[in-house]
Amino acid sequence: MTHRKWKSGGRPAETVRGFALLCVSVFAGLSGDCAKASSREHGPLRGDFISPRRAEAARPPAQPRNFPELRANYPPRSLCDRQDIPDGTRLTHAAIDSTGRYFSDFNVSVLATADSLYRAGVFGPVGENDSRRGARRYFQIYSWNAIKTISDLTERGLELARVDGDGHMDPLLSDFMNGAMYPLRHIDRARLGADGFCMRYNIPTKYKESFKYGGAKITVEAKEVKIDGEKTRVLSREWIDGKGDKIELYFKDVFCGRVVREEIMDRGDRLELTTFFDMEGLHVHRHGTHHVSAMISWRSVPEEGKVIENPRIGAAAYFPRIKVELPIFLPDIGVEDLRDFAYPPPLMVMDAFLSPEAYFPDWIEAVDSGQLKDWETVGPMPLILSERFPDL
Repeated sequence: MTHRKWKSGGRPAETVRGFALLCVSVFAGLSGDCAKASSREHGPLRGDFISPRRAEAARPPAQPRNFPELRANYPPRSLCDRQDIPDGTRLTHAAIDSTGRYFSDFNVSVLATADSLYRAGVFGPVGENDSRRGARRYFQIYSWNAIKTISDLTERGLELARVDGDGHMDPLLSDFMNGAMYPLRHIDRARLGADGFCMRYNIPTKYKESFKYGGAKITVEAKEVKIDGEKTRVLSREWIDGKGDKIELYFKDVFCGRVVREEIMDRGDRLELTTFFDMEGLHVHRHGTHHVSAMISWRSVPEEGKVIENPRIGAAAYFPRIKVELPIFLPDIGVEDLRDFAYPPPLMVMDAFLSPEAYFPDWIEAVDSGQLKDWETVGPMPLILSERFPDL
């Protein structure tokens, strides 16, 4: 794929390549050839792109839910073996590769939209810090990340997307950045749907492997550790947090949970809230070992693609029974105090972070570990989260 230097401008945002628009319903029935052909024919999208507003309109709106009462009558881990829900999409190596390339192309198109608005002075005078910040926030709100990937697949109703074996996941390790936080080796089965997910691992007795992940080195290792006072075999995976530091995540043999995406009103702002909850099998090792039972991200919901003057963007993690002197609800997970869970960065091809000058305009800075500088939380945490996740 030929990479070109970034050029601002291009066609207006309403110019939509008809061929690529056919790919918008990628999770309703993924066509691998569609996404591959688009990337192969056009390379990284620049001015000629899918309008983010049109693409977002193609997905069904998030439905309000009575979240505190939302408790299914089965444990999340049973999703791995349930026979009463039919398997839908089988996520093969080709399907995962095509999905990743489509997401990356879409996110590059969002960059083109944001840059056109920036050059036109929509965010203020070109070159000023406030204008650069406005362009970055636009990109944050519109771009697609790994949380969206999972939440879209889990919303398939009474139908499951399925992965058998770990070889299919290789593209997320070799070709893309920010595609997955969980280990991609020793997967026995992964199933997503019915508002939940379940991943089952065959954890070997001995295993240690290091991967080149962009410009960083990530190690995955089988370990025996103490969790809640009991010896437990886990897959330990290093993770790059929002500030570029490494932390250690422990995954038990079953990693599972429920997912709900909804729209809420908070202090006059309309927000899209995506919540991973009732999570089992994930722990953070930092100043002790801490169970992560929920992860939440939120963003402002744009109206007809308009630029929002005061956007809301953020993410949080919930640690029940945490044993360090910190707030129970933490607005970030990652560094010294476990409070650095930055808003998830966009899923993009690895080349975007290894050769950022070919992809990113001058108002946003990418680093080779997959992070974007000044990718910051904006505005307060939604009030409803304090009600849903009280101190335990």
